[in-house]
Amino acid sequence: ISLSEKSSPTRKNLELAYQNITEYENELSRYFLNKIWELKHIKVCGVTNTDDVHKRTPTFALIVKNKTSHQVAKYLAKHGILAWSGHFYALDVVREYDLEKDGLLRIGMLHYNTKREIKELISVLKLLA
Repeated sequence: ISLSEKSSPTRKNLELAYQNITEYENELSRYFLNKIWELKHIKVCGVTNTDDVHKRTPTFALIVKNKTSHQVAKYLAKHGILAWSGHFYALDVVREYDLEKDGLLRIGMLHYNTKREIKELISVLKLLA
């Protein structure tokens, strides 16, 4: 099976699958951004306009007021929510936010996630206010 041929049925199916994944991840990103704005103690870095989610990946860098990224990642883990903390080899970005010491909290909304999980994340993050 050759995927290099534009008319290949396998290639067309893969392209459709990736298109569907992208559309779903964009939907999750819009949902997340609309919900996270309720939390005034959290700042989202990068593209935040819901009309522009196609310009970013569905991975978000967050800053939680009066908490380090490591503290928040540990807190989320206790609630069964996986997140990462640090600089993720993006030192220029971390420096831009003056967070070289503490880094950022990173969380993803990918094709295997659900709106219910995002709603749960928001509920848990509300408790940090």
